[in-house]
Amino acid sequence: SRPGILVVNPSLAANLPILEKIFLKVEKTAVYSGTYNEAKKIQSENTAGLNAESQGVKIAASEVYCDGFSVYVTMEMQSDQYDLSKEENSICMKTQYGFENTISKEDSDIILDGKSVGKHTFIGMMKFDETDVTKKDGTLGIRILEIYLSNGEQNISGEWNFEIPYTVSEKGVQKVEINEKVNDHLTIKNLFISPYQIVLFTKEKSNVSNQIALFDQDGKRILFEEIGNGSGKWERKLYATGGREITKIYGYVAMTNDFTLYLAKTKKEAKRLSTYQFCVEIEGVQ
Repeated sequence: SRPGILVVNPSLAANLPILEKIFLKVEKTAVYSGTYNEAKKIQSENTAGLNAESQGVKIAASEVYCDGFSVYVTMEMQSDQYDLSKEENSICMKTQYGFENTISKEDSDIILDGKSVGKHTFIGMMKFDETDVTKKDGTLGIRILEIYLSNGEQNISGEWNFEIPYTVSEKGVQKVEINEKVNDHLTIKNLFISPYQIVLFTKEKSNVSNQIALFDQDGKRILFEEIGNGSGKWERKLYATGGREITKIYGYVAMTNDFTLYLAKTKKEAKRLSTYQFCVEIEGVQ
């Protein structure tokens, strides 16, 4: 079936425990939205690596999905001491993480993207990015050090550790070589697409800011979300697909510090604001 289409027996889904259907509850409103029908319940002999408790806050990992660049993990957070219904659609957490049994000492602010369920429970997904595309299964190590509640007005410092085994799903995933030297400041290396995101790999000179806006085959803007951290061989720009099927990508490049190009609503407007354009055909994504 195509990405974005999932048939679920409602009566069956209703009987699943909450920990086994968090993706179903948050996937439509998440930043990297879509239908996570390739996600699996985490299978681990080390059940201690799926549950952690500190400072009166329990966090349990439930499901996992990996597209070859990011590992998406659903979590349930519970605490009788805090009113989690005040949190809107995400809770930010200071996190350290790593792959292959190494956890980086670099702090990353990663959101638990979801919603509150009652007063003392919050469910959502967290997204952990690699520095390059890999097809190798592995284990993700996570160490949460601080939880920011109510937009940072209340911080909970503690330590919540997880070990999440994952397998890479190649369904709906493709890497396309571009190898375009736009100018002396920017080279676009390749593009990675999965059902939920697009990652553009570039080489950029640090003293120049490049904005790259993307549109799909229907002329709909593909939302730019974030820039990858400074590690790795290539710079990375991440975009959310909204779970829709994409067969062609139109790119527009401008060297500017403002976000005007990212706010362009049409290809015509983006072309007017840009100094360079490119087009990528996405073939054979199943």
